[in-house]
Amino acid sequence: MLEILDLNVKKNISPEDIKNKKKKAGEDLFMLQKYLKGENIPVILVFEGLEAAGKGSIISNITRAMDPRGFRVIPVMAPDEKESNKPFLQRFWVDTPARGFIHIFDQSWYMHILEERVKKKAKKKEYLASRNEINQFERTLVDNGTSIIKFWLHISRKEQEKRLKKMQKSKEDRWRVTSDDWDKHEKYDKYIDAAEEMFRDTNTSWAPWHIVSTEDLDNGKITVMETVVSFMEGVVGKTFREKALESFQRSIGITGG
Repeated sequence: MLEILDLNVKKNISPEDIKNKKKKAGEDLFMLQKYLKGENIPVILVFEGLEAAGKGSIISNITRAMDPRGFRVIPVMAPDEKESNKPFLQRFWVDTPARGFIHIFDQSWYMHILEERVKKKAKKKEYLASRNEINQFERTLVDNGTSIIKFWLHISRKEQEKRLKKMQKSKEDRWRVTSDDWDKHEKYDKYIDAAEEMFRDTNTSWAPWHIVSTEDLDNGKITVMETVVSFMEGVVGKTFREKALESFQRSIGITGG
């Protein structure tokens, strides 16, 4: 899936057009959130990708467009000792959204299988078992009314190195770059191979992957917001904008008349 993504294409779009596209996508996202709240539909957004691919910037761009009372951002770290002694999906079950809410995962359950494959800590049999657990986990959530939208944010090796060096030179951002980040950069090709395997095994009809180039971060931000809106249009219908205010008012006890 990554091979067909053209990272060299830079859309010929003016700053004004970028601003207008962001504004329109943000308005659609806000109306979508109100509709989901009114109709009690839970949504999970998953963000995975290479180091310095812009997960934080993309997530911040999304959350600025939404009502903070209706979403939660969940940054996923490596499991602690207590979590490591339990089934790896257990900690994610408790962070699934209530009806009408949006939970945004900054990395997710996929970090487990990706890191295990790159670092060769898991045998093929163990990897397949984890993959099957993930597919069943997502299927169970979808069968119970949760929509799952999964993103992989992708950049070239050259762009990754450029961004890491830029952050390292910045007084404000240098703390964000660790030796582990550079180690992952050196293993860029291994992460790509592991990601491709992950896509093949977990790109399901109920929870498909969306591969987004963030080589140009502004285009990436617009693409992600438009993809969220487009995906949910397929779930709830194209009239959600018209119904959003009515649904939200009904959910808080306001009726027409």
